[in-house]
Amino acid sequence: MRNNMRYILTTFLIIFMIFLSSCAAKKQEQQGPQPLDLKSLTPEQAVKEYYKAWGTYNFNTQYALIDDNFKQIEPSAKDLQTFSNYMLAYFGEGKTIEVIEVSQTYFDGKEAKVGYRIKLVKKDNIENIQSGIQQLKLTESGWKLRAPYGDKVKVE
Repeated sequence: MRNNMRYILTTFLIIFMIFLSSCAAKKQEQQGPQPLDLKSLTPEQAVKEYYKAWGTYNFNTQYALIDDNFKQIEPSAKDLQTFSNYMLAYFGEGKTIEVIEVSQTYFDGKEAKVGYRIKLVKKDNIENIQSGIQQLKLTESGWKLRAPYGDKVKVE
């Protein structure tokens, strides 16, 4: 009798633990992805995250990675909504943006240059490889792209 009671209690405890685990997983799933910690990014990671965010239409993250000076002088980046509209107009209803390569070419602790290659696949399946160099500066909130639309972008 005692063994049966232990078996029942052990089974109940295991089922209860499984239930608690699934509730915790469900709660974490409902919270969605955690915001990106911009302060912890290296220059290469900042460039990679900028293009990844563009590929998922995450304009909040993309806009957060842009230097405030650029936002002040570039009309298409004056605010998040204007920037989002500009990026949508540029890429349209593109399918994917894939980061092929990023590599740091200059770093002095306050400024950096990162070379990049990305593949843009548009709605009509036309692929476009773009490459260039992003200049970044270190701000209080992390590495920011100085001219995110690219300087001398090459299309392969």
